Amino acid sequence: MNLPAAETDIIIVGAGAAGCIIAARLAAADPTLRITLLEGGRHTLNDPAVTTPGAYLNHLIPGAPYTRFITSEPSEHLGGRYTTVQAGGCVGGGTAINFMMYTRGAASDYDDWEVEHENPGWGFESLLPMFEKFETCAVDGAVSNHGSTGPVHVSLGGNISASAYTQEYLDVVAKYDKGRPIVSDFNEFHTNNAYAKWPKYIDSKGHRQDVGHRFLYPALEAPNSSITLKVRCIVTKVLFDGTRAVGVEFKDLSSGDEQPTTSILTANKLVVLAAGPLSSALILERSGIGSKATLAAAGIDVKVELPGVGENYQDHNLVTAAFIAAPGTTGDRDAYLRGEEQLLAQATARYERDGTGPLATNAIEVGVKVWPTEEERNALGEDFLREWAYFERSRDKPVILAGVNAGLLLPGSLPEGEYFTALAMTGYPFSRGSIHIRSSGVDDPPTFVPGYLSHPADVKLLMWQYKFGRERARRMPCYCGELAPTHPPFSSDSEAACVAPREGPVAIDAPDIHYTEEDDKVLEAWIRQTVSTTWHAMSTCSMKPREKGGVVDPKLNVYGVEGLKVADLSICPGNVGANTAATAMAIGEKAAVLIAQELGIAVV
Repeated sequence: MNLPAAETDIIIVGAGAAGCIIAARLAAADPTLRITLLEGGRHTLNDPAVTTPGAYLNHLIPGAPYTRFITSEPSEHLGGRYTTVQAGGCVGGGTAINFMMYTRGAASDYDDWEVEHENPGWGFESLLPMFEKFETCAVDGAVSNHGSTGPVHVSLGGNISASAYTQEYLDVVAKYDKGRPIVSDFNEFHTNNAYAKWPKYIDSKGHRQDVGHRFLYPALEAPNSSITLKVRCIVTKVLFDGTRAVGVEFKDLSSGDEQPTTSILTANKLVVLAAGPLSSALILERSGIGSKATLAAAGIDVKVELPGVGENYQDHNLVTAAFIAAPGTTGDRDAYLRGEEQLLAQATARYERDGTGPLATNAIEVGVKVWPTEEERNALGEDFLREWAYFERSRDKPVILAGVNAGLLLPGSLPEGEYFTALAMTGYPFSRGSIHIRSSGVDDPPTFVPGYLSHPADVKLLMWQYKFGRERARRMPCYCGELAPTHPPFSSDSEAACVAPREGPVAIDAPDIHYTEEDDKVLEAWIRQTVSTTWHAMSTCSMKPREKGGVVDPKLNVYGVEGLKVADLSICPGNVGANTAATAMAIGEKAAVLIAQELGIAVV
């Protein structure tokens, strides 16, 4: 291929969690190394919409400037509805718009990557230094396996005023769910089946800890920085000389022209795709790497046949239900979200003064990792029991992660009053999906099939946790009934019918609500109509042997070509029982080490 002379040494596609870390680490290791990041989204530098934690729900509103919205095909498993998954569309990627919940996977998750999926160097012991490297943990009671010198600060966040519901929740579960202890730290990779306060990617000054501000922008501002960042540049495909990647083609939208220019950038050492699980696979397919059928349908010649590209899509599934709270228990969170002028002014002044209050937190203060008892798993039915061996061999894997949130998890117009929300997500859904191109055009929406609830065991898990979360909530002293529009429409004569308003909670030893067979049908239908993403997409370019559907090898090299790697959550061969930001950052740290080794330099 006749291309212009190399303009850079390394091209990194995507300035998200992994891409920012790779660029910053390599630039620090070798200041002469020319590194160019191409980011499809916008700058975020010092924008309060990103750095202020309490504003995070605004990123879910359609049209949010830092968010990409990917709409699925309609699903028979979701009552024929579409699903929309939000992803980072800016510098910092998902870490700039996520819920900031600091959760790390189980040690066995990464050991599975190494042993079950045949990836030497990706087990827990090998990845632990990567997790420790990027963080500074400032959580009282954090016991082990945490970092103390990294750029990303982890804390419990700025306390919201009068957050009584947090302690109420812990007091209730200590009496109601005695088999699961309350611990100081459930994020050291081994603890499971326990309650704890939930740390956040928020520092002691109340600032979000996204990788753009913690890694990339400081590296760009360093004297004689060797990094070039180009925003609003959407990569269409990778360019090859024979089988070697030598550059990329991209659309430059930075000028704002209606007809953006198509440009070429060449690299003499390496191209790294770090565009995320909802983009990296599509770039590969537009470059001629994927299944024959997908490429043929899009009119693209096959360069390398890799049927695993775009397959094995995984996520975690989320169910939420809201409850009416007694006045003064949730720190005015809902009043702030409603935009009540006086409270908004007070919250802003407090945040600017000392970095505390409702703007300094995500309001998700406490949670639980759940491993079911024998009685609980038997009640989940045969579909789940057939899969139980996966968990039985790894007792550190949480089947469910759940918690409570002060206020409603809804942006925009909200009802008057105070509320708290019970939320639960599946740690390891059995359902799988896919994402593929429709054509060679970068503007043509992909064929996205998330696969949510296609496995019946996933539905049973969420039904169980709706019931379990409701029982915990209705024993909390602040409980004043259910917010009915956020619950299943149980029959009014059912014991499960919503009760609101209510003067107060039920007794700790009150019997659990009995759900009839008809109630369960209503509950299942409601879950299929309301279940959502947790924004934890992964695995669409899985790191596995090629003959087992793999796309990259343990060095992150794409099979069948040279000079091309993938380094983001796409490469996860199996799920992790956690919010995924920590794993994405660890992948970035590991990728930087692997690339440096190939270049003959050392990452500090």
